[in-house]
Amino acid sequence: MRRYAGTLKGYDRDFFRGEFIPSGLTIAESNSRFVVSGFSEHRPASEMACFNDPNSNSEAMLQVVHGYYELGMNEDAWNELRAVEKRFPQTSAIIQMKLLLLIKDEQWNDALGFSEELRRMEPQNGAGFIHGAYCLHELSRTGDALELLEKAPESVREEAIYHYNKGCYQAAIGDIETARSCLQKSFDLDKSLVDVARKDPDLVALQGAL
Repeated sequence: MRRYAGTLKGYDRDFFRGEFIPSGLTIAESNSRFVVSGFSEHRPASEMACFNDPNSNSEAMLQVVHGYYELGMNEDAWNELRAVEKRFPQTSAIIQMKLLLLIKDEQWNDALGFSEELRRMEPQNGAGFIHGAYCLHELSRTGDALELLEKAPESVREEAIYHYNKGCYQAAIGDIETARSCLQKSFDLDKSLVDVARKDPDLVALQGAL
C-alpha cells in the first residue's frame, strides 16, 4: 500500500487549505483525496485569466497541478509545475508538490532531497518528515526512517498516519510488539486504516492480528 497517497491524511489535504480557488474550479475531497472538477482549457478567457497572468496567485496554478496529480496524469502535472516554477519563487508549497510527484514516480533519492529541503524551510511541517521517512523506507533504510519520525514535530504525532507508518516500519525491522502498539494508536485515531492495514504488504507478519 502506497502510504504517500490515499492514506497520507493531513498532508495532501492541508496543501491548499484556505487558498484562492478561481471561478469554475472546484476542489472536492473524496476519501481524503482531492478531485479537481470544472477545469477545462475551453473555459472562457475571463475565467482562465488567473492561469495566464504572471502576477496571479501561484496557489491557483498549483491547484491545477494537484488535479493532474490526483488523476494520475503525472506528465501534465510536471508540465504545469514547471510553468509555476518559471513564474514564481520557490515556496514550500511548490516543493511539496514536486515531492509528491517524485514519490509517485518512485524517484526516491530525488524525493528524499526535496523532503530535506522542505524540513529546512518549514521545520514544523509534518509533511517533510512523513514523506522523508517513506522515501528512506523505500530505499531500504527503514532504521533511518524511524529515526526521522522520532524527530518529527509534536503536531504530526497527533496524526493517525504518523503512528500507522511508524507501525509499518517497526514491523519491517521485526519489532512486532511495538508495531502492534503503533498501529492500534493509528486505528484509534482513524478506523479506516484497519482496512488499509489488512492489505499492506509491510504488515504480512501481523495479518492474523488485524
